[in-house]
Amino acid sequence: MIVGASSGIGRATAREFAERGDRLVLAARATTTLAEVRAECADVDVLTVPTDVTEPGRWTRSPTRRSSGSAASTSGYTRRR
Repeated sequence: MIVGASSGIGRATAREFAERGDRLVLAARATTTLAEVRAECADVDVLTVPTDVTEPGRWTRSPTRRSSGSAASTSGYTRRR
């Protein structure tokens, strides 16, 4: 899971891992730029999670599952509202 994946070191890390063929879970507040990063990493499975991880108790567990093909599944985590 890469937090802050929409810019800077997070974005560069996502691209680097995608070039290695790693599956990615990308988290960031900026949904528009997060979608851009997802497009840049289209050759691997990518799950994007628009969120602000600075909010305590926001997540009950991390994403853990993926589906076959290029679409990732969101069934492996629970987001608190």
